[in-house]
Amino acid sequence: MRKFYKDIKVIKSCLICGAVFRPPRGDDNHHGFCIKHRSLYWRSWYEKYGKKLDRKKYKEAQDRAWKNWVEKHKERRRAQALASYHRRKKFKST
Repeated sequence: MRKFYKDIKVIKSCLICGAVFRPPRGDDNHHGFCIKHRSLYWRSWYEKYGKKLDRKKYKEAQDRAWKNWVEKHKERRRAQALASYHRRKKFKST
């Protein structure tokens, strides 16, 4: 019998200390860190980018992050692009 989506429990381990944690469903802000190291990560990110970034630099940083993600997940990006193509194709033809 297949499990329902709500029955699936996500368990991750911290990239730094290896502690096991369960992120809330749909939360993408963990980046693979436990609660202790996540706060340190965001603090260092804010010191590095948050205070200094104007809109142009922030956009460039976001673009770099997106390109890095695409390089790591080529299959997933291809599937996204293909699904988007078919969705848009369906609406254009009508």
